[in-house]
Amino acid sequence: MTNTKVLRRRQYSGRPSLFDGVPLGRRPAKGVPEIPLNLPDLHDKRVMEIFALYVAWNNFLDVQRVTVEIEEANAETDLKLLEATSMAAGWEGPKESRITVLRAERDIDPEVVAARSRFEYAKAWRKMLAVLCGNMERGAALLSRELTRRVGRAPVEGRSAGWSS
Repeated sequence: MTNTKVLRRRQYSGRPSLFDGVPLGRRPAKGVPEIPLNLPDLHDKRVMEIFALYVAWNNFLDVQRVTVEIEEANAETDLKLLEATSMAAGWEGPKESRITVLRAERDIDPEVVAARSRFEYAKAWRKMLAVLCGNMERGAALLSRELTRRVGRAPVEGRSAGWSS
């Protein structure tokens, strides 16, 4: 990894609320609703409310996922830099006699252990958010299909009347 990439990643800090003037989704006020098994029996308004909540949660979780991906990349950069620095600092003598010992010393160094722990935590959190984002996308797709099915079953006059007013 070049120094340019390391510096560029380090310029980012914190969890932004804006990106180039576009507000990033905040945590929705309501929790994620369960999608009822009797979805076809629900009133249109209720299905639309659930759908809107799923879209809001999906927007929020996508921003969180990308933020954690950035944190994971930063943690990985820190870990690799620390590992390389640790190896270079202890280098003495011919390569064959020291490489295994240097790796072992590096891997038990408390700073390297802490950096590896931060990286693994960020990686696990990113994976969890990816699963949650996938769940939200599938839920929103199910709700969207139900709403489309309802529109398709409505009389033609009723559908066009809604668009002309």
